[in-house]
This record gives sequence, C-alpha cells and structure tokens, in this order.
Amino acid sequence: MYYLLMVRPINGEKTMKYKDLEVLHFLIYAESSTNETIVHLETLFETGSLQSNENYENLHERLVIPGKMLNSLIRKVKQDHQT
Repeated sequence: MYYLLMVRPINGEKTMKYKDLEVLHFLIYAESSTNETIVHLETLFETGSLQSNENYENLHERLVIPGKMLNSLIRKVKQDHQT
C-alpha cells in the first residue's frame, strides 16, 4: 500500500532548524538500519549460516565504517542544531 505525503514549505528563519531535525530523523533511521544489519550478520555467523570467517570480517568492516560515519554526522547535526 502506498501513501501520498503532502508537504507544505515553511518559510522564515526557523526553516533551517526544522530541516536539520528532518535530516537528523533520517540519519538516525540509516544508522539504526546499519546497526540492525550488523546484528543480522553476527547472527548468521554465530548460527553457522555464514561459515566463512573471511567473508564475515569483510562484511562486518564494510558495515562498521558507514555506521561510524553516520554516527559522526548525527553528532555534528545535533551540535549545530543546539547552537
């Protein structure tokens, strides 16, 4: 099922604050999704569904790096929003 979301633009000085909060909202979703994927990967490895240690390490590293980047960006957006 698809929903149509109507967005009304907000004008004025507060626009950036609201946009920062909207960006923060989606950044947190992205970080949570990355963390959830890491948990799924760990579960696959622990249960033996993913047997290659080399593949596990490679995939884990490829997920941790963007997770750290997202975390830093979230902290920066929060810091900028507070000032």
